[in-house]
Amino acid sequence: MKTSNINIDISNDIKFITSKLLGDVAYLKNKNVLVTGATGFFGIWMLSIFHDLNENYGCNINVNALSRDPENFLKNNPIFVGKINFIKSDIRNFSIGSHKIDYCFHMATTNALETFNNESQINKIDLLYEGTKNLMEQLIKANVKKIIFTSSGVAYGSLSSQNDYIESSVKAPITTDISSALGEGKRLAEYVIAYYCNKHKISFGGEYDYEKVTSGGSIQFKPKMATGKYSKSETVIIQFKLPYNTGPRIRDIYIEF
Repeated sequence: MKTSNINIDISNDIKFITSKLLGDVAYLKNKNVLVTGATGFFGIWMLSIFHDLNENYGCNINVNALSRDPENFLKNNPIFVGKINFIKSDIRNFSIGSHKIDYCFHMATTNALETFNNESQINKIDLLYEGTKNLMEQLIKANVKKIIFTSSGVAYGSLSSQNDYIESSVKAPITTDISSALGEGKRLAEYVIAYYCNKHKISFGGEYDYEKVTSGGSIQFKPKMATGKYSKSETVIIQFKLPYNTGPRIRDIYIEF
């Protein structure tokens, strides 16, 4: 299995992840899942994990994926044809229709190509705020049980060390810095999710972070203890190691189960 995003074979990585997650994700059997940002880098890994759980472990997870251009994605990733139910729409105006959703993995944000092409900073905020607001209203109609959101370290602004990445941190982006749009958008999305979940008694969790490493270029997965409100028994951390222009880094998705 190769991803069109990075053009490397991730089959062994996916098998390793699913073998480690199987006991923790048993509750997803025969459930309905929605993935936003499904065609992005993290999204394709999530789709691959669900695909492997269904094909090799008989989990029968009904996977729905929100995408603005599913045709192009499926052209480059034919393994998902007929396996994933795509909803073609922008997150800001999509309708859930008659779909029932038990669990949502919310990862939608401005994609890498849009950022490379100098996507409007205001549009980044708009997509995260308006998109998350519409998503929550649709999920309430679909009777969602739990929402997992991948936020970002930029929600804390400029940080001096990995120790600053804790839920209780009061640090934030500088509001007069126009490059802080992604951080402000992530903070708004976190608030919107918390507001709706509190109002409608829905469970939510999740965090996404990164740290510098001294070597890289490959992709690694390793469970480790999360910080803040998470405990080891409730959290799985999927760790992606990728090269950056500023040096290799590890990106973690903290997923609470």
